[in-house]
Amino acid sequence: MELHRWDLKAENTADGLAVSLSIPKSARQKVDAVINSTIEMFLEFIAEVLDLNICSVMLCDELSGDLTIKSAKGLTTS
Repeated sequence: MELHRWDLKAENTADGLAVSLSIPKSARQKVDAVINSTIEMFLEFIAEVLDLNICSVMLCDELSGDLTIKSAKGLTTS
């Protein structure tokens, strides 16, 4: 646990014993989570402003140049 910087807490409460284990996300995971939630908000904003029922946000892969849908509204998968 200490090696991975996990945090284990145990405490007595009125209802009994509460045990919690906190495992921090890596910095990259935190950045990805913020980017994903920001993209979702951006997509909703654009769809509302432009009154769109179908909309997607695509990002370009720096290495391959491929476009990948990161967020979508109203698209069906086949």
